[in-house]
Amino acid sequence: MKTQIDKKVLEELRLLCQKIVATEEGKNVWQLEDTRRGQVMQGVQRDLRNLKISTALVQLDLVAPQDITDKVSSLTIHADTKGLRHLILEHVSDLEQSLSSLNRTRPDIEFIESSVKTLSILIELLDALECSMQ
Repeated sequence: MKTQIDKKVLEELRLLCQKIVATEEGKNVWQLEDTRRGQVMQGVQRDLRNLKISTALVQLDLVAPQDITDKVSSLTIHADTKGLRHLILEHVSDLEQSLSSLNRTRPDIEFIESSVKTLSILIELLDALECSMQ
């Protein structure tokens, strides 16, 4: 009788161990899948970033002077956002100076000047927000 009880206890322990092992294996599989999903997402984000950069550079080639395009290309290779912000602010400052020398009596010039100043402020705000998030 005692051996039957011992056999039942041992069988229950064996089944319990199998369940524990199965649960651990399930956790490991889930963790591996989660890791793979994370790697895939990082790859997708990297590819999307590269596509956005390539698109922006092609568009810039169509409208910007060569020196600006060259600077931006160099900055994107090194992922230099600080340098890019500086370049943008320089460009905005040049626009503000050019607009201030134009005839201010034309209402469209006032609108453009206001838009350029707004753009400059928004860029500064973006810079401040990015700095506070780091």
